[in-house]
Amino acid sequence: MHRHSIATTQGPFSRLACEARAVLALIVALSLVGCAAKNQPKPKPAPTSASAFDAAAPRTLSLVQSSELPGEPPPKDAQPAIPILFQLEVYSLPLPYGTISHNEDFWKRINEQCISVGLYDALYKNGIRVGEAPYSEFAQFKKVIEENPGVGKRYAVAAQTSKDIEMPMKKCDSQTIWYSDASGIGTGRTYDYGATNLFMLSFQSTPRKTGEVRIKLCPVIRENRKRLQLNSIGEETELAYVTHQSFFDLAINVDIPLEHFLVIAPSPESKWSSSLGEAFLQTDGGAQKLEQVLIVIAKPYRLDDQNRTTVDDEPTAKK
Repeated sequence: MHRHSIATTQGPFSRLACEARAVLALIVALSLVGCAAKNQPKPKPAPTSASAFDAAAPRTLSLVQSSELPGEPPPKDAQPAIPILFQLEVYSLPLPYGTISHNEDFWKRINEQCISVGLYDALYKNGIRVGEAPYSEFAQFKKVIEENPGVGKRYAVAAQTSKDIEMPMKKCDSQTIWYSDASGIGTGRTYDYGATNLFMLSFQSTPRKTGEVRIKLCPVIRENRKRLQLNSIGEETELAYVTHQSFFDLAINVDIPLEHFLVIAPSPESKWSSSLGEAFLQTDGGAQKLEQVLIVIAKPYRLDDQNRTTVDDEPTAKK
């Protein structure tokens, strides 16, 4: 009797403890299943076919930086410049005044736009005319020379580049020069002690144009001057010295194409006795007035194989 009452009193508590243990075991089991699901790798998505591609879905563009554009060849080293040697020949030919300077039929065959418009106008006003022409026009020029034979001068030099080549044109005991600079301002000066009028010549290969030559000609007056000075004992002595006046504003700077020649002659404005054209490009021939015409021919030679460009009809001049 005593055992039965005890069993009846403890029965409900035993059932509650068993249920609590069952719920706790269920919670632990569910926690373990969740952790296992998190640790499992996600399956890779199946490849999407082009027909199943959703155009409305966002797309990702991959940018790849490259130093070269696709399809372009790799950069190459610059080709070395071809070494060129120029044989430069300048002929100074005396012709009767007006043979070239007033011959408009001749100048129609000459390209006078080889220099800037401003320089052309300044030179023309000062009595100098410049132009270039192909060798095919040289036959016409040679015909003019043969109709007016005379004794000329020839200057020749062979080099890759050269500076300050002097070409004396005329000597004067006394002269007065009036000239207009590039801005049109007139200037005058008298040379009383004797002077030599000359052209200072320089040339070089034209950059990035194989076979072409860049020629520079600057009018220069070299004057012989004298002055008195006292020596150590108080006596006056005469000291001679030389001065130069370079007309840089009127310097000719021109690129001569391959197989072309340059012509420098007086312009009609050289009729004035104080002009630069008269001072540099005119001489007294005794019985008649003469004009000096300069012909510049540059023959390129390749130093590697000695190939060259030749001229069939070259002017003939005596030294």
